[in-house]
Amino acid sequence: DVRSLDDSRMTAGRSSAVISDPSTGELLFYTDGVTVWNRYHEVMPNGTGLMGDPTTSQGVLVVPAPGRPGIYYLFNAAPTSAPDAAYRCLCLYYSIIDMRASNGLGDITTKNEFVLSDVTEHLTATLDCRGDSWWIITRSRVSRHFYSLRLGRDYLETTPVVSAVGNPLLEARGAGQLHVSPDNRRMLLTSTTGNSQLFDFDGQTGRVTGGTSLFGAENKGEHYGAAFSPDGRRAYITVSNADNTRTTQLYQFNVALRSATDVVASKALVADLSQTSSWVPLQLGPDGRVYVGIPGMRSLSVIQSPNNDAPSVDFERNAIALAGSVRSGLPNIAAPLLFEAADRNSGCVLPVADFTAPSILCAGTTAAFVDKSSGNVESWQWQFEGATPSTSTERNPSKITYSTAGTYTVRLIVRSVYGIDTSTAKIEVLKRPSLATDSTVIACPDSPLQLHVTGADSYRWIPATAVSDPTSPSPIVRVRTTTRLTVIGTGSDGCTDTATVLVRVPTTSVSANATICRGASVQLRASGGNAYAWSPATGLSDTTSASPVANPRESTTYVVTIDLGDCTVRDTVRVTVLDSFMVRIDGPSQACAGDTVTLRATAGTVFEWSGPGLLKGSADTARVVLPVDGSRIELRVQSGLCSASDVIDIAPYTLPKLTVQPSVRICSGERVRLTADAGGASIRWFPSVGLDVDTGGVVTASPRISTTYLIEATSETGCSVRDTIRVTVTPTPSVNAGADLSICAGVGKRLLASGFGEVFSWSPADGLSDPTSLTPVASPTVTTTYVLRSQIGSCEEFDTVTVYVSRLRVRLTGDTTACRGNAVRIQASGAWQYRWSPALGLVDSTSATQTFIADTTVTYTVTGVDGLGCTETQSITIVVRDTVSLSVTAGTISATAGQDSVGIPVIIDVPEHMLPLHLDEMRATLVNDVGAFFPTSTDRGDLRVSIRGKQRLSHLRIQNIELISPRQRVTALRGVVLSGQIISADLLWENVELDAAKCPTLTVSPGIMYINGCNILKRLIKTFTVPKVGVRVRPRDHIIDVDIQAELPGQYEVRLTTLEGSTVYVTEMTIYDGDRRSVTDMVDMSERSSGAYYLLVRTPLGQTMTPVMWMP
Repeated sequence: DVRSLDDSRMTAGRSSAVISDPSTGELLFYTDGVTVWNRYHEVMPNGTGLMGDPTTSQGVLVVPAPGRPGIYYLFNAAPTSAPDAAYRCLCLYYSIIDMRASNGLGDITTKNEFVLSDVTEHLTATLDCRGDSWWIITRSRVSRHFYSLRLGRDYLETTPVVSAVGNPLLEARGAGQLHVSPDNRRMLLTSTTGNSQLFDFDGQTGRVTGGTSLFGAENKGEHYGAAFSPDGRRAYITVSNADNTRTTQLYQFNVALRSATDVVASKALVADLSQTSSWVPLQLGPDGRVYVGIPGMRSLSVIQSPNNDAPSVDFERNAIALAGSVRSGLPNIAAPLLFEAADRNSGCVLPVADFTAPSILCAGTTAAFVDKSSGNVESWQWQFEGATPSTSTERNPSKITYSTAGTYTVRLIVRSVYGIDTSTAKIEVLKRPSLATDSTVIACPDSPLQLHVTGADSYRWIPATAVSDPTSPSPIVRVRTTTRLTVIGTGSDGCTDTATVLVRVPTTSVSANATICRGASVQLRASGGNAYAWSPATGLSDTTSASPVANPRESTTYVVTIDLGDCTVRDTVRVTVLDSFMVRIDGPSQACAGDTVTLRATAGTVFEWSGPGLLKGSADTARVVLPVDGSRIELRVQSGLCSASDVIDIAPYTLPKLTVQPSVRICSGERVRLTADAGGASIRWFPSVGLDVDTGGVVTASPRISTTYLIEATSETGCSVRDTIRVTVTPTPSVNAGADLSICAGVGKRLLASGFGEVFSWSPADGLSDPTSLTPVASPTVTTTYVLRSQIGSCEEFDTVTVYVSRLRVRLTGDTTACRGNAVRIQASGAWQYRWSPALGLVDSTSATQTFIADTTVTYTVTGVDGLGCTETQSITIVVRDTVSLSVTAGTISATAGQDSVGIPVIIDVPEHMLPLHLDEMRATLVNDVGAFFPTSTDRGDLRVSIRGKQRLSHLRIQNIELISPRQRVTALRGVVLSGQIISADLLWENVELDAAKCPTLTVSPGIMYINGCNILKRLIKTFTVPKVGVRVRPRDHIIDVDIQAELPGQYEVRLTTLEGSTVYVTEMTIYDGDRRSVTDMVDMSERSSGAYYLLVRTPLGQTMTPVMWMP
C-alpha cells in the first residue's frame, strides 16, 4: 500500500533522497542534499550545510555502507548553488551518517569530503558483482567520460574507473537522470541538452561500454525522466517540447533486443502527459511499478506493469494522492535498494559471452581459444567455420586446425539457467608456401655440391655454416660427414614452410698404426668402399683386399685408396718394425671404489692380464672393477719374437657418506621439502622433474606422479654414492558442486555435484537429504551456500554451491468491510505477477491492485508468482454491509441565561423495521456561538471542547449505542447558558460519523437554543406562557386523550408508562420561536389492562409526572 508522507519538512525543487528500514519499512531519514531530517522530521545533529544543490536533477544519493549496519554514505553531485560560495563547483562530495547515534535518530559524523571535480548532475549507484561493495557512478561534464568509484566496507576508492564512451555529437551536460538497470547489465542516461543514451555496464569492473542514442541522430526536445522496468528489459524516457508539441511524452524502448538498430526501432509512445510541458521525472519503486511525477500535480501517476509491452503497461494517471504538489524531481534511489537479492536477476550471474582468438593464422597451423565469458556459465558451444574440428564443447579448445586460406567466423554460445549469450570473431587464414627440394643427396667428403629449393619468396638454411649462402635457393654445400640441413621458406604473407635435405657422405675407416717385432705380422683393415688398393705392395698378403696381412721387414707406411664410386678416399697406416720393445700400462693410479677402470697396453700383439677386479684382459685393453682395498694389475705381452711386461697399482679414493630422509606421501599439487646430507660433498637429484632445483642438500619437490628420486653425492675426487627417497603422490580429489540453484520455499531440488574422491561431505547439513551423497535433495528454508568436501586420505578439495530460496511473501492490504454499492480497493504486494480468483467483478485479474463495486460478501484468492516461478496464495474476505438511513438531531431548547446544567438532547431517528440496531461508535461535533453556551459534560460518552474563531466546538464520542426506539435520545450535551445579548443560537452539526455493522446513510438536523431570563443584557425580554398538559380518560372508547398547549420554544416529550416502567405511548415535538401549539394525542388503550399508569411530560422548563388510573 503506497501512501505519501504528509508531514515532511522538505521542499525540494528536484534533488532528494530517502532511506527506510529495509525490514520494517519505517522511515529513517530524508534529505534535499543540503539538510538531513530524521524520522521525526527533526534536523539531524550536524545535518545542515551539506554541499548539495536541491535544484540539480540528481544532486543527492544515499547508499548503505557494505557490511556496516546503520552506516550510510550520502553523496552530493554538482552543487552549483551550494550555501557556501566556496563550494559552488561541479564537484562530487560525500558525508557519512551513523544511524546508531542519537538513540537511533542518526548523526552526521563525516561531512563534505571532496571526491571529484568536473561532474554533471547525473549520479547513481549499483552493487558490484562481488556483493561486498558499491559502484558510485557519475559523468564528466567536459570529457564525456563516466567515473565509477568503488565503495567498500571501510573505504572509498577515490581514483575512479574511467570509461570513455558516449556519442560525441550529443551533449549531456544539463539536467537529466542516470540509472543502472536492476539486472546490472545496462545504464540509461538522459539530458535536457542532448539525447537519451543506452550503455552496457559491467558490474565486475565498473566499466561502461557501448553507447546507443535511443532517438537516433535526432536531437529534439528536452530528455529528462529515465527508468528501467524491474526485469531490466524495458526503458522509459520522458521528452518535453519535441516536434513543436507543447506537452511531454512518455516513451518505452525494448532494450533487450540484440542490435542497436532494433532497440531504436522499438520506440513506443506510452502516454501523452497533456497536463504539462515541463520536465517529468521517473523512478522505479520497490513494488515493481514506475512512478511518474508530473510537475504541479498533487498526485503521482504510475506505470502499473512496466515489464509489459507499451500497450499493456497499464498507465494510471493521478494514482497516488499527495499532501503537496510535484516539482521536477523524485527521490533518487539505486536499483539494488528496491528489491531483495533473491528477486534480482543480476547481470553478474547472467552469462555474457567473450573470448580471445588469433585474428590471423597461416593455413595448416593449430589455434587455441580462451574463454573470457563472465557471469554464471554452465556450458560452452563453439562453432569453428572452416576448421577441424568444426565444433567443441570444451571451455578452452586448443587444437583447432585451419587447412585452407580464407576468412572464417568463430562463434561462442554460453548458457546457464539464467540465460544465453553469443559472441563472434573473424579469423583470417593466410595461404602457406609449399617447399619443393630433394630429401636426400649424395656428396663426396669435402667436395662441393649444389642444392635447390623452390616454392617460397625467401629462404633460410640451417646450419648456415654448412652452405655458401644461407639465404639462397641454390647454395653450395661442402661437408666431410653426413649432415642434415633444414630450409625454412617464407611466403609474401609471412607464413612459412619447412623442408629437410639429408646430405649423405659415405663413411670409411682404416685401422690404427701398429708396432710389431721383426718377424711378426699384423692385419690391416679398411671399410666403407666398393674397392681397395694398398701400396706399396711390400710385405702385404693382398693389395686389393679390405683386410690384408702386413709382414714388412722394415717400418713401412701403407697407403690405401678406397673407391666410393663417384669419388675416392685415401688414408694411411704406419707399421713400425722393432727388434725389441717395452710395454706400459696406461690407466689411472687412483679411482673410486666400485668404478670400472679401463687399462690399455702401449705395445704388443698377444696380451695376458691378471689381478683383482679384472673383468677382461685378452686384448690390448682391460677393464677392472676397483675393489674397496685397491688392486694390482700385471700385464705380459708378446710381439713376434719379442716379449715385455708391466705392473700398475690402483688405489681407491675415500667415498662420501650420504644420509637421506625417509620417503614421504603428499597430495597431488602439494609441495614437500626433501633433505640429504653428504658431509660437504656435492649432491645431485635425479630426475629433476618436479624439483625446484636438482642440486644441494635441500630441494622442494612437487611431482605430478609418484616418483623415486635418486640422490647422488660426489666428492671432490669424483667418487659418488647413491640413495633414494620415494615421494608417493596421492591423487588430488576433484569436486564440482554444480551450478547454483533457485528453489521455492518448501520445495526440494536435487544437487548435481560430481567429483573424484573416497569420501564426500556437505556442510552445513541442514536442509540436505544425505550430506554424504553427491546428489542430495536440497530443501533449505533460507538461501544457503553449501560447501562440498572431497577427501582421499588426508588430501581434500572444496567447492561451493548456493541454493537461493524464494523469499516470496504475498501480502494483501485494503478494505475488509464495505458498504453495498461503494467502491472497494484491495492490493497485493510482494510478488512479480498475480492471478486473482474469482475474476467476477474484476477489470484485470492479473493486476496487483483491484478496484470494484461492493455487492455481496466475497472472498478473493490471489496467487503471487515471483521471478523464480514460485507461487504463494493468500485470501481476503470483503464483508459487504447493508445500508440504513439514520438521522441525527440536535434538540431545540429554551433556557434561562446563567442557568447551568442545561441539556441539549442528541436524538437519533431510525426506521422501525431496522430495530433493534447496535452502533459501535458515534463521533460528532456540535457547533454553537461562543457567547451563548459553554458545554461542561454529557450524559453519556466523551466530550472535548475547542474554539474556532467565534464558534465553540463540542466534540462528542459515544460508544456501544443500542437503538430500540424509532426516535431515541442517546445523550444530552450539558453546560452553562451564558449571559449576554444573544436570545437564540443555532446548534449546528459537523463531522458526524457512525460506526455500525450496517452502513449508515446519515442526515443531520440542527437545533436552536432560545435564551431568556433576567440575566439577558441589553435586549428585549420576551415572555412565554407556561406549557399546559391535560389528560382525559374515555373508557368507553378505550382511549386516553393527552392535550398539550405550548408556545415556549424547545423540545417536548410525552410518555405514558406502566408502574414497572414499560412505555405504552411516547410522542415528541419541537416548537420554534413564534409557534403556538395546541395538540391532542389519543392513546389507544384497547389492549391494556386495568391499573395505574404514569404520564411523564418533559418540557424546556423541566418535567412532571402525573398518575393516571385506567378502569375500562
